[in-house]
Amino acid sequence: MSRDAFSHPDQGDIASLSRGEMPVTGAAEREAIIFVHGSLGAGDAFAGQEILSTYYDVRVVTRYGYALASQAMKVDHDKDVLDLIEAAGDGAHLVGTSTGALIAAEAAASCPEAIRSLTLIEPPAFAVAADIPSVASAIEALKVHWDERDLSNREFMAGFLAALKMTRPVPKVIPPELDRAISLLRTEHLWAIDLPVGALSDAGVPILVVAGGWSPAYDAICHRVASLTQGQLTTITGFGHAVQKAGPAFNDVLEMHLRRARRLREAR
Repeated sequence: MSRDAFSHPDQGDIASLSRGEMPVTGAAEREAIIFVHGSLGAGDAFAGQEILSTYYDVRVVTRYGYALASQAMKVDHDKDVLDLIEAAGDGAHLVGTSTGALIAAEAAASCPEAIRSLTLIEPPAFAVAADIPSVASAIEALKVHWDERDLSNREFMAGFLAALKMTRPVPKVIPPELDRAISLLRTEHLWAIDLPVGALSDAGVPILVVAGGWSPAYDAICHRVASLTQGQLTTITGFGHAVQKAGPAFNDVLEMHLRRARRLREAR
C-alpha cells in the first residue's frame, strides 16, 4: 500500500461513512485492521504498520473533529464510538493507541459481535487505577495543568507532556493539524474517562494490552486493564508512549494476537 493510501482525508473525500468525520482508508479484500489515533492526532502514528497491508486490509481512521476542515469545537467520544462500530461493519480487528484505545475499547464493549480482536496501546485509563500512587500523581499533575489559564496551544502541549513525564519534543511552530488536535485535547478531562472493564471482560473479544515500559503510571494502568479485562499484557520498550513505532517488534506481537483471535473464532 502506498503512503498516499495511508493519508487521512477530510470529510467528503471518503463517501463510505455517511454519518460523520471518521473517514477510513484501506482496501476491502482482506481481514480488516482498523487503527485509531490518540489525542494528538494521527500524523504518522501508524506508518510502521503499513507493511501489514500485505496480508490485511489496513485502515486508519480520522476521529471526529480532527480533520483540518472540521468545525468541531470539542471531542465527541460517543460519536467516535458509533463511527468506529460502523466502520467495523461485519467484523474488524481494532487497534487503538492512547485515547484511541479508549474509543476502541468502548466500541468493542458496545458491539462485541463486530470486533474480532482488540489491541490497546497504553490506554490512559487513569480512572481504573486511580488508587495506585504513580497513577494518582499523574492525575493530580494533569488537573493542575488543566487549571492553568491563558496558555498558547504550544505551551499547553508542553505542559501536558511534562505532566505525564513524556519526552516527545514540542515543535517550535505548531503545524495546523497538531494545533487542531491540541485544541481538542484541551476539551477533554483524561483522568475522568472510564473504561468499561466489566463489559469488556464479558464480551469475549480477545484483548491485548501493550505497555511501553517507560512510565510507572502507564505500566500500572496497563497491568490493571489487562487484569480486569482478562486480556494479555505485553511490554515493548524503547519507544515511549508510541509503542507501535517499534515497527516490526510491535507488528510481530500484533500478528500473533490476530492469529490467536482467528483460532478462537474458528473453534467456536
